Amino acid sequence: MSYYDNQVAYPPVAPAANTDILDYYANAPQLLFPTPSELLTDLSTPSAQIATSLPMQREQSQTSERSTEPPVSTPPNTSKTESQRKARQRAVAEEIGFIPTDPDTISSHEKKRHYLECLEHYVLYLHEQLRLVNTAPLDLERVSTYRGLSSRSIRTLLVHMQNTNRRLHENTLEEEQVFLDLSGQVMAAHGGGFPMRRHSVDVTGSSYGTDTTSSDRVFLGTGLSLSGIEQRE
Repeated sequence: MSYYDNQVAYPPVAPAANTDILDYYANAPQLLFPTPSELLTDLSTPSAQIATSLPMQREQSQTSERSTEPPVSTPPNTSKTESQRKARQRAVAEEIGFIPTDPDTISSHEKKRHYLECLEHYVLYLHEQLRLVNTAPLDLERVSTYRGLSSRSIRTLLVHMQNTNRRLHENTLEEEQVFLDLSGQVMAAHGGGFPMRRHSVDVTGSSYGTDTTSSDRVFLGTGLSLSGIEQRE
């Protein structure tokens, strides 16, 4: 015969010299902080049902399970067959004394609203717990909604990028023109002191006194000798 059958209280712990303090802590009633799901349930339930706390609901559910009276059977719903998943959820809800919100009967907007309200209440609860230990919590800041650039802002940005690209292209053309002018001046200054040159393949079998055509002449503006080119004396 167990204590659950007679519904009697546990006997007090006998004092002993080697009794661990963790035993007293484990037997003591522990009130945990509410989870987001519990806060969400409190928000979705009417004000008349909020007064009952979670430990009282668990105690009532355990008392109803220990009682010998058979539970009142609810008439089956003939309009819609209950699925195995919903039947399991209903059995778990009746066992722990928690009535969840049916996701099929609540809209997506309501889910988001309840979830955000639950988070706000949960953060406020954590702030209160931090103040109890003399710790100042950080202030909550609501982020402003950003809908992106408008069509006018996008056009302004595109025009600015086009103007910047056009200006950079003009600067590139100016620098290229300066480079060409400097190259022409260098070639004009140093090109007159060097005679015309022709390929060595054209010189083979011919005398150096033979006049060369314009196609055989190669002009080197830098005055450097290259491989395959023979300078005429």
